[in-house]
Amino acid sequence: MISKPSLKTVNLVLVLVMLAALLAACGGTAPAAPAAMPTATRATELVAPELATPEPEEEAAAGEIVEGGQVNIAMWSPPNSFNPLNSDSNYGLLVIDILFDSLTKFNDNVEFAPRLADSWEINEDNTEFTFHLNPDAMWHDGTPVTAADVEFTMWAISHPEIVTNRGANISFLKGLEGSKRPEGVETVEGVEVIDDYTIKFTAKNPIDPLALLEQLGNQVWIIPKHIAQEMSPAEFDTQDFWLNPTVASGPFKFVRYETDQFIELERNDDYYGGKPHLDKIIVSIVTPATMVAQLEKGEVDIAAAGGIGDIPLDDWERVQALPNVTAASYQDNGYQYAVINMRPDSIWGDKRLRQALAYGINRQLIVDSLLKGEGVVAQGPIVPVTYYYNTEVEGLFSYDPEKAKELLAEAGWDPDYEMTIIVPIGNVVRELSADIIQANLAEIGIKSSIEKMDFPTLIQRAMDGDYDLALMGWGGLLDPDVRSQFQTGGQYNDGMISIPELDELLEEGANTADTEARKAIYDEFQMVFIDEMPIIPLYWPLRLAAINNRVQNASHIITTNGLLRNIEDWWVTDGQ
Repeated sequence: MISKPSLKTVNLVLVLVMLAALLAACGGTAPAAPAAMPTATRATELVAPELATPEPEEEAAAGEIVEGGQVNIAMWSPPNSFNPLNSDSNYGLLVIDILFDSLTKFNDNVEFAPRLADSWEINEDNTEFTFHLNPDAMWHDGTPVTAADVEFTMWAISHPEIVTNRGANISFLKGLEGSKRPEGVETVEGVEVIDDYTIKFTAKNPIDPLALLEQLGNQVWIIPKHIAQEMSPAEFDTQDFWLNPTVASGPFKFVRYETDQFIELERNDDYYGGKPHLDKIIVSIVTPATMVAQLEKGEVDIAAAGGIGDIPLDDWERVQALPNVTAASYQDNGYQYAVINMRPDSIWGDKRLRQALAYGINRQLIVDSLLKGEGVVAQGPIVPVTYYYNTEVEGLFSYDPEKAKELLAEAGWDPDYEMTIIVPIGNVVRELSADIIQANLAEIGIKSSIEKMDFPTLIQRAMDGDYDLALMGWGGLLDPDVRSQFQTGGQYNDGMISIPELDELLEEGANTADTEARKAIYDEFQMVFIDEMPIIPLYWPLRLAAINNRVQNASHIITTNGLLRNIEDWWVTDGQ
């Protein structure tokens, strides 16, 4: 039996430092989180990231923690609910992650660390996962948090009538059909309460601990049974409680939500992780156009980043020059790519044509000119700073228009054929990248036209097969299971990709429990993937973040909620 910390608690991410070459290209300060390596080289030493925390100001001597005050976090759009089981965006999840606890969290090194669970044990064949809860944890109304609450959360997610988007996170549990209980079954076979503070999960099949600890440990927030058990399953998601969640378990309590303006949270003095230093957290809804001015004036302290509150690229140099904030860019889990129409009747069945596109598109130019260096060329769908990333893909299919022309000639390309590139509106960098792609393709002898449209229209066009390339983006878990995108019949397989070797590797990887063996499978998958080129991976944009210098112990790391990993330890030098 293995308990934390160990290989079974496992580094989900082997954190890598940013090289000086990338810093020079980005023109930014050292990242406050793990950052991706440039495609040409990679650090050989694995070390923890430097946390870009500024020196305390005059209000407090170095090392002296000031109690009290508040921090204002800025994000772009409002949440529609604070329901941990069915929030439909990271805007809601940012607040949910402050109010409610998951079993585990990431630490500064992006390793799994205790949160509601003090420790955990995994049996030898990776089918049983036993979590020991912190006995001091309490709901905000003073009721103890127990294993019964964890069990009820799994019961609710698996209830056939309860609307939830957490189903995939527990679908591995024994007794579930997909993510739901069979009709008439009132308990989840794979969930067993051992005692008030111990709960055991049993999987249908052996599962990689990395996958379980991320999906169930980090991405399922525990809800209060004594409150939620009174809710009708059919109307569970529409209960007023989810707009006014006054009973949660996190370091801050819900006070109020001024619609489309701000969410106010106050300190939970009885938090089991230690009494927070701050009196309040304010989460403000601001527009990208006003965020920088508010940072400059000190009206907001932290740009949430993570895709929900990044510094606009056009304002990045201005923010870096502000004397009252520390700006940092960091690698996140989202990337941009071009979907290729690979339906059986399309012309793109010959992989030489797909490879020609990859050689012919100057992806580094997109990063350098449109992202101003704040990005990394993508080589596939596996997040570059994770354990499962295969560094051998780096540098493959670099810009080479002559090689592209050779492949087009070999494949018998018809120079009269005009490609259709469809692009969703809204992401300016993505829209501008279409122009670069069109110009690059013209240089190698491919005609193309660009059509811009709203995202729902683009998805319908993709489903109809009425396109050649579609520019899109993706962000998900750090786990490498990408079957939904690239396996035959996958839910988000917009290009209708069907490559037997990829199917087999993806299925084998998803059903291999040993972490090292699983990495070897995904290493092979990435090599086959880049050779088959079922999409054109374009770039991983770096997240652009900023934190007021008065805020101490706060820094951004990969994933939206990585910022919040130690929010109870934040403090402000002026106590205001």
